[in-house]
Amino acid sequence: MLCKSLAVAVLAVFMTSAALAHSPEKVRKTAKEQRVEQQARCDKFLARPDNELDKSSPIIQAMLKRCQTQGEDSAERGGDDDLGHH
Repeated sequence: MLCKSLAVAVLAVFMTSAALAHSPEKVRKTAKEQRVEQQARCDKFLARPDNELDKSSPIIQAMLKRCQTQGEDSAERGGDDDLGHH
């Protein structure tokens, strides 16, 4: 009986510590941080010479579309990254 109780207690402590170690507050990035990181990736991607990019590749086409769309979105916002969401 004591062995079962001890096993349950150890398991509960382990599960609690695992949940706290991966809490969303520690992992989650703000929308502004995500946009800044994505813009840096797009800038680096778009800085490549055209001869290095295989325009027929679906991955390259998706990145080009994503980076062009992101540029249009930031132009519409006027560069204001703070949307007031918390």
